[in-house]
Amino acid sequence: MESELRKLEALLVSIIAAAILFMIMLSHEDLFNAIGLWLYNWQTLVSGILATIAAAITIRILWLQLKQSDRREERQMVREHQAKRFLLVFTLSSVISYSVDAMKALSLALANSAPSGSLDSWSAPVFPIETIRSLSEFLETSENEVVNARIAFLITQLQMLDARLRSMTEYEGDRVIALHENLAVYLLQAAKVYQVTGSLFIFARGEVDELDAKLSREQLASHLQFNDYGEGNEAFERWLDRWMSRGEYWRPQSND
Repeated sequence: MESELRKLEALLVSIIAAAILFMIMLSHEDLFNAIGLWLYNWQTLVSGILATIAAAITIRILWLQLKQSDRREERQMVREHQAKRFLLVFTLSSVISYSVDAMKALSLALANSAPSGSLDSWSAPVFPIETIRSLSEFLETSENEVVNARIAFLITQLQMLDARLRSMTEYEGDRVIALHENLAVYLLQAAKVYQVTGSLFIFARGEVDELDAKLSREQLASHLQFNDYGEGNEAFERWLDRWMSRGEYWRPQSND
């Protein structure tokens, strides 16, 4: 494109130089009388043709310059997206750590929220607030629909989960008993965050460019059972069985 642009610029300069030369020729009647007479008779037509050619070349040059600028901006956006994609690995690592801490804390809370239990010594895990900004910035340059849907899911669920965990310290007495059922929901929510986050690593590392839109429910349940999260808790097992009965796979959406 740059070579074509230079050629057009050279052609435009040549046309202007030729026009100047013709003007000089008109002033030498002895040498170029015939040419001058012809140009005099047809000067309107010649001027119109030259003006049209010059205008067309000028428009073409401007179009090429705009196209070149667009391509330069597009390449810049691609580089920016690639940088954010590789940095996504560190953000996902923070989310994984938080979701693991949340599942451990919620499992402990489930064990201590029975009628005879207490949450006096319980505390919510520290929420990595910077992850929300990093995930949001990634969405600004990403055009991958499946990945964007999972990132959007994480942003929503992380903020919701953090608000729920921090509010648990306000429960006392009979409210602790009422909280027991909610804890099962919170634990399942934290497990979903863990699974969705884990599914994004192969994309962030550049191993694949496309992800399956669906995730395995069995894989999530196996992770919970392997780590004994919510093990033996009737409320949690009831919620997990209900969720597993919806099908073999699930999509990261707030209503699933």
